[in-house]
Amino acid sequence: MLPTEGNFGTEWDLAYTRREPLGVVAAILPFNFPVELFVEKCAAALVGGNAVVVKPPLEDPLVVERFRRALIEAGVPEDVIQAVHGDADVGAALATAPGIDAISLTGSTNAGIAVATATAAQLRVLHLELGGNNACLVLDDADIDLVAEEATRGRILMNGQACSASKRVLVHRSLHDELAERLAAAATAQRVGPAVDADSTIGPLIHAGAASRVASQVANARAQGAEIAAGSGEADGAYFAPTVLASVPATADVARDDEIFGPVFNLIPVDSQEEAIATANASSFGLMASVFSADPQRALIVAEQLESGGVVINGTDNYRPPVIPFGGVKLSGRGREGLGYTLEELTREKPIIFRRFRARPE
Repeated sequence: MLPTEGNFGTEWDLAYTRREPLGVVAAILPFNFPVELFVEKCAAALVGGNAVVVKPPLEDPLVVERFRRALIEAGVPEDVIQAVHGDADVGAALATAPGIDAISLTGSTNAGIAVATATAAQLRVLHLELGGNNACLVLDDADIDLVAEEATRGRILMNGQACSASKRVLVHRSLHDELAERLAAAATAQRVGPAVDADSTIGPLIHAGAASRVASQVANARAQGAEIAAGSGEADGAYFAPTVLASVPATADVARDDEIFGPVFNLIPVDSQEEAIATANASSFGLMASVFSADPQRALIVAEQLESGGVVINGTDNYRPPVIPFGGVKLSGRGREGLGYTLEELTREKPIIFRRFRARPE
């Protein structure tokens, strides 16, 4: 309900809003969280009254298809939850196809820009969750044990293939060496092997090409001044052992926009809180961030200055319970995902007004 009674000239009107479907939503999924994002995008779209055409990831489409079939078996009409399969060219064709009213894409920034460019003439609704080179700011009063524990847990999730992992650790110079030692010990303690092996803590990357790319990024960082504190920096087929890069210069590619999608820790020493904020914000990305400090008020001041979609204080920024609005700023995307939030993104709000509906008092 809208408070029209508080405005002169509309005080006798009755106004309310309702949410309506956009039409047909194209849902384009990434390989790393295919089921979770299928549920978040498609469930919200369907609940909002839309039809959905989903493009599962090329690397792992079968699990998405199983869930799509489960929806149909549960009673969702097959006509409103269709699927197309293929590579980026299929995704591009889907995004620009006649009859598509909105695109919900989780993927690379390049993919998001390509979709936005291709659909600009139609002004289609875009819901984009893109790349991130998240910054973890370790201030000089941080609990180093907590930092090491949280950074390790957040970075090795999904074998480092999570867009919201801490990829840049901006650590005060006085704590750099100690943190490098802690992370090196944690990295060395990981067991690399098949996911079906109960002893494995790090499985393979999605394919050998992904591991090879991570190795080339590590080599580039070393050429730009970074030092290896743990790991070989080499790929073994699709496997890549956790690697710690220490003393990474703030001018290195990985310190700004080179997002490493693998279990690599990039430690960038800084000399002040102000330098940490400036270095974090120098990236073109802004998905999530984290701040570690013993002083919660200080951490809050820093959090409010970070150009990111969200900030976690004294915890890993690889944080995404479904009840929070998740999404980025700058080249990390537009819109928010999460229970309720995706529903708002994939519907439109329409006001309906009854003029002079309220009875004037006698």
